Amino acid sequence: MSEGGSEGGEGQSGETDAEILASFFEQLAESKHLYDNYLSDPLSVMREKGLPEHIINKILEGDLQGLNELFMKDAGGPIVILGTIVRG
Repeated sequence: MSEGGSEGGEGQSGETDAEILASFFEQLAESKHLYDNYLSDPLSVMREKGLPEHIINKILEGDLQGLNELFMKDAGGPIVILGTIVRG
């Protein structure tokens, strides 16, 4: 995962924004420790996990439409994610 990826593109690891988001959300769902840390300091956790700044900004702003657009563009179809977004 890369901090320098362009919006809607691929990071240095070759993952699309949709793959980066899906992986991050999956990690949050599977790790209570990570989730608890995210609740305490979401910005630090997202940076530690290598999320690109444009994705971090969308999450912190609560831009659900923008996040959905990233999934639609990269994944080619609707993806349903249920969860909580914590803003910094």
